[in-house]
Amino acid sequence: MLSDHEQFFHNQIGKELPTDRPRCGGIGTRSPNAEQACSSANSNQPPQPSRHEDSPGKGFHALPFVDFIKVHDGLARESYLAIAAASKERGIPFVGHVPASMTPAEASDLGQKSIEHFEFVPKSCHVLFESVAGGAPRHLPSGCDPQSLDELLDRFAQNGTWLDPTIQSFRYWAPTQWSAIFSEFRELVRSIRQNHVSILAGTDSSSVLEEKGDLPGTSLHDELALLVDAGFTPSEALRAATLNPASFLGRSDSLGTIDAGKTANLVLLEPNPLQEIHNTKRIAAVILEGRYLDRLALDRMLRENCRNCSGNPTH
Repeated sequence: MLSDHEQFFHNQIGKELPTDRPRCGGIGTRSPNAEQACSSANSNQPPQPSRHEDSPGKGFHALPFVDFIKVHDGLARESYLAIAAASKERGIPFVGHVPASMTPAEASDLGQKSIEHFEFVPKSCHVLFESVAGGAPRHLPSGCDPQSLDELLDRFAQNGTWLDPTIQSFRYWAPTQWSAIFSEFRELVRSIRQNHVSILAGTDSSSVLEEKGDLPGTSLHDELALLVDAGFTPSEALRAATLNPASFLGRSDSLGTIDAGKTANLVLLEPNPLQEIHNTKRIAAVILEGRYLDRLALDRMLRENCRNCSGNPTH
């Protein structure tokens, strides 16, 4: 079931958004419609066209209504390898997590198009995100030193693997570790930028996070601000939410920048976000497929569609 906020955005712009459903996540973790897609990805059934004619890799044949296959935790190594091979054979990008049965380097080498959250950091290195009492020295497992992580990020850049850190979501998933998590992310950002790894601005939005106070829409503004706080420039953060997703989805011919002939989906801000990234919350109007929606219209839409949208912070 969609939350109030998810239903609102689905009603307004959902038809424009590619989907990563269903997902392949091992026993007990598949979404309701996953069986057909995950089994079909390994079958000899003839592929069906995707609903997006200009989906990633134009002209590829995919399963109905699927733009990606999302791999999740719990996949056995053999299953992951089979999904990677079938995805490559059929031209369906696969994205998502890195199961414990694989390493981020292997996932990148096999062609996983994006890695979400901090799954790009080897699981043995997640100790880096843990708080250390009293500043005591931390023992780092092999492969977790700065040089090894820098080499891994360079590998991502060479393979064209995108990262979607969803940093703001960890304030809610792991609040007691947030300080250590963000401190380590700052260190990683230096190497991400130096190696020119492509990033996306994601939020991990869900009804679970919404219940914790992480509202869809506002969470993206928070993600952009935290990306800048971590070391990205405002321009890099804004690209992570505009041109980069369009390029990632294979739709930069119609989305991502303001150019003649492109789809007129724009957010008009009062002050300049390049000078202060928090200015992304100062929304004056939205142009949706050429339709101008001023601040009054936006507030009315929020009131009519969202029961929990009181105190809208984006204006």
